[in-house]
Amino acid sequence: LRAAHHGDMKREHEHNAEDDLLTTAAAGAILDTVPDNVRRMARVGLLQPVAIVGRGQRLFRRADVLRVAEERRIRR
Repeated sequence: LRAAHHGDMKREHEHNAEDDLLTTAAAGAILDTVPDNVRRMARVGLLQPVAIVGRGQRLFRRADVLRVAEERRIRR
């Protein structure tokens, strides 16, 4: 049996923080706005939810929320 060298094998489930899913409230906190505005952004296509669970709770990719936050920062 040979010892695995670092980098020989990719971890099957590598975690990437940008893939984290955020609730409407968490996305609002990053965007410095209220959840209603996050839902409005989703309705008009500025922010695309990747899932809608339970009673209509939208989930957004952290990377998408950060992208919109950066775009908003640049416009200000």
